[in-house]
Amino acid sequence: MPLRSYRLALALTAAALLCAAPSSAQTTDVNAEARVFFDRGTALLEQAAQARGRRRRRLLENSLQAFVSTLRIVRSRNALFNAALVLEQLARPSEAFAYYREYLDIPGLSDDERQQAQARIDVLRPTIAVVSVSSTPAGAEVFVDRLDLAPRGRTPLEIALPPGEHTLYFRHPQYEDAETRVVAETGATRQVGARLTPRPVEVRIEAPAGGELFLDGEPVAAGPRALRPGEHRARLELPGHVPTERRFTVQPGDGPTTIRLAPGPATHGTLRVHSSVPARVFVDGHPVGTGRDVELQLAPGTHRVRVAAEGHRPFELPVAVEAGRRSEVRAVLARPSRHLGVLPHVALGLTAAGTAVWGGLSVRALRMRREYDDACAQNPPQCGWSSFRDVERANLTADIALGVAGALAITTLVLYLLNRANGAHSHAHVKLSWGPNSGGHLRLGGRF
Repeated sequence: MPLRSYRLALALTAAALLCAAPSSAQTTDVNAEARVFFDRGTALLEQAAQARGRRRRRLLENSLQAFVSTLRIVRSRNALFNAALVLEQLARPSEAFAYYREYLDIPGLSDDERQQAQARIDVLRPTIAVVSVSSTPAGAEVFVDRLDLAPRGRTPLEIALPPGEHTLYFRHPQYEDAETRVVAETGATRQVGARLTPRPVEVRIEAPAGGELFLDGEPVAAGPRALRPGEHRARLELPGHVPTERRFTVQPGDGPTTIRLAPGPATHGTLRVHSSVPARVFVDGHPVGTGRDVELQLAPGTHRVRVAAEGHRPFELPVAVEAGRRSEVRAVLARPSRHLGVLPHVALGLTAAGTAVWGGLSVRALRMRREYDDACAQNPPQCGWSSFRDVERANLTADIALGVAGALAITTLVLYLLNRANGAHSHAHVKLSWGPNSGGHLRLGGRF
């Protein structure tokens, strides 16, 4: 096609695209102003199709300026396409490529409109260096070489760059900034991408005091902390309770979040032992604490509690403990009474002496009684009052000795019982036996 006819065809194509009105979302005044610039750009483009040389270039530049003014007011698809068409005729293919790509991103284009724009892009590709940019996740703004310039668009996108090495910067509101380098080459399309790292999110973990807290398997303290988006696991281990665990997901861009961990079901009961004086506390024979107040966790069941303090009588009793419940023991430790010392042993010695005396007197009385009976049987006249009185006096003396020995034995027993009640360890026993043929026997024993 001759150059003149080709330009006329482009102008007719552009004119055909002008039939759509600017966006109805704009106010009437704005639409009117945009229409003025658009109509001016279209008229200049038509004039440029008939002109040559410097005049043609000047008309194209003025037409581009008018279309750009339209785009500052509203991103009209007709203005985008015509601006790209003008840039292509001004031999600025990279800029024309950018406008065509933006045009293709407009929703609602017909198939014919898309085909026309894609055909113009395909014509430009051999003359420009194209970079196809993507990111994970999509939607990141892309800056080329400098962050202080406007972004070139959002991923995924294709951009035309001057040949050579460039630095691409990626920005996403919920992710850390990233950058990568690419070498653009004329006539080629380079693929480049970036995987963005999510920004940390503040998560506050709340748990009861006294337990161990773990986050993703590592011990941590309760309170706020910054977590990367993703799956996380918090675990609470509280003595006397079943461990509790909670899994949660942190999404990129989440605001501050609170994770609360409650104690699991109780597996142990609580026992509090209060002593009237500082003491050592034993449970089932094992020491568990010292002081006036001792609190501990115990498995359910009956336990033997013993409270002991120096200079006091120990306190001991069984206690039933139930899971999830609190039991309390109050131990009043009393000081022991004074021991009776050697007095019980002295009494025991006197009892033994008295018993021996009684035994001897009893034997003497029995002997005198037999002799009296034998004498009376052989010679009754000799059984006088005097002999009978001697026998009775011996029996009375033996009976008195028996009473004294019995009183001493009872006194000794009472003293030993009192001594044992006061905490003494010594004790004794006295056993008396009597037989008509064998006489009397005394057995004394004890532990001192």
